[in-house]
Amino acid sequence: MKLIIKRTPIFLLSLIFIPLSIFGSIYYTFIENKGGMALAGTLFIGVLIFNLIILFIEQSLIKKDFNHIKVWITEIIVILLTILYFYLFG
Repeated sequence: MKLIIKRTPIFLLSLIFIPLSIFGSIYYTFIENKGGMALAGTLFIGVLIFNLIILFIEQSLIKKDFNHIKVWITEIIVILLTILYFYLFG
């Protein structure tokens, strides 16, 4: 079985979020866990798991023949709307 990973905006953001989540979860869970910061480590683990699930679902859907331009436009719109939502209501 050959592993084919398509480059999409969600994949590119995952390249940033996965190492940060791993580092943050280890650091805040085991090293700097005083004053409630262990909860931050747990939240980092949750973000890591959520990101891996989203990435797996997205890559398994993209495995079929999709129009890559439509995929890029759709994912960029979803990412921008998510950022706008968290900016307005966060």
